[in-house]
Amino acid sequence: MAQNQVEGSINKFSQIADKNMISFSFRSGGETNAAQVLAAVFGGGGHAAAAGANLSMKGLDFKSKLTVKVDGKVANSKEIYEAANNNVNVSNNNKINFRDKAKMMKKIEIEMSKDGTGRTCSELIRDVLTEMRASQPVKTSTYGKRA
Repeated sequence: MAQNQVEGSINKFSQIADKNMISFSFRSGGETNAAQVLAAVFGGGGHAAAAGANLSMKGLDFKSKLTVKVDGKVANSKEIYEAANNNVNVSNNNKINFRDKAKMMKKIEIEMSKDGTGRTCSELIRDVLTEMRASQPVKTSTYGKRA
């Protein structure tokens, strides 16, 4: 996670930036699609092992409190994870045509918290990962320990 654009500075297009931007780069290993799901939360994409996103808003920084809406309603961590996971699964399904995919996708929106009670980007990442881990069974090795 890096803040790579600041309001009033010159951006990569040699223009004066009108918003701050935070960039995300996610990596995951093994049989998980955590990188892709986390990128989907922030409006990005990629594949299971590596994905990224950019979040751009006026006044955004690492301490900004954010609210996440799914299909227009403020969402809790479980709802955010389920929406992002749905979008990844729909997007990755080559048997679904593009028109149907658009209908099946959940709309995930991030905005600055109006009352200051939201979560920071780091807290959102932590909370979505917690939901992801809770929803997936733990794999054990033949010796009964976590794999």
